[in-house]
Amino acid sequence: MQFTVLTWNIRFALGSDGRRDPARIVDRIAAEDADIVFLQECDDRFGRRASLPLPLLGAAGYRPARAGGRSLGWRGNAVLVRRGVPVAATRRVPLAGFEIRGALMLALPQASVACVHLGLLRFHRRRQLREVLAALEGMGGPHLVAGDFNEWRRRGLRLPPGWRMAAPGPTFPSRRPLLPLDRVLVGPGLHVEEAEVVRAAGLASDHLPVRARIRRG
Repeated sequence: MQFTVLTWNIRFALGSDGRRDPARIVDRIAAEDADIVFLQECDDRFGRRASLPLPLLGAAGYRPARAGGRSLGWRGNAVLVRRGVPVAATRRVPLAGFEIRGALMLALPQASVACVHLGLLRFHRRRQLREVLAALEGMGGPHLVAGDFNEWRRRGLRLPPGWRMAAPGPTFPSRRPLLPLDRVLVGPGLHVEEAEVVRAAGLASDHLPVRARIRRG
């Protein structure tokens, strides 16, 4: 089985050009045609306002795996799946640290996945990733984690044995990318066939998205 994922910090649909334009975010998501889409900063962390209108997402063929409330996801994170794809389970995991952060986890036909936006401090990032991986273990494998890791070092996250990281290049800031903050991690049983930074996203956000093709088995 092969499937594609896209991860993108959309900064509430506010572009680097100062324009808030949900339609261009959704247009780019549709153009990349990924099976699973991981979004960060997609709504406020208290769930009062979603940045991407549901009708736009529906017209593009996606629906959010809802985690309750009026937001697209939880604590700023959301996962979009194609219409008709079953979501066996959804789990919300608060993460340690000074900031309000959490991981949104889903059991999907392809894998059990987590959408994350890790903390600004290196100590917190490492602890948060350990918490995410431990929580995923309870959902059955294989496992995949995608999101904004706020980590620019290649080896800064200390992955456990069997895990691999796809960080294909700098994604932030989108005007002149310098830091590879946005990544995809895969556990045993999954393999990254290819990964790329989507430069065609332009100025739609202050981050560029990462797209990866994953093989299971």
